[in-house]
Amino acid sequence: MKNMADWVSGWLGVYGYKKKHGSRKKTTKGAHKHKYKVKYVKKGVLKDFAGMNYKAGKVMGFPIKKNTILIDRNLSKSQKARTLKHEKAEIKYMKRGHKYWSAHKKALREEK
Repeated sequence: MKNMADWVSGWLGVYGYKKKHGSRKKTTKGAHKHKYKVKYVKKGVLKDFAGMNYKAGKVMGFPIKKNTILIDRNLSKSQKARTLKHEKAEIKYMKRGHKYWSAHKKALREEK
């Protein structure tokens, strides 16, 4: 490491901050934004689903790594955000003991 400025800028990059016009600005791709790894995949990977989380994938027969959410990369930015929120809600309910379909319906209700 050359100097303290290099160290600070490297540290800020690790935690999702971007230096812009002399100030620190939090980026949307921060390392601690959420505890799930989100992968944007081709539509064919998910068949007709907009997204799939690892718990639902286990039930539906999709081999998805733990703490991973797959989202169709062809969705608009707002659709991706809504799908991510839905998948996180499904995980929350499935962790509480709900079956997939019950968790899915509760996640849909949260969207309204």
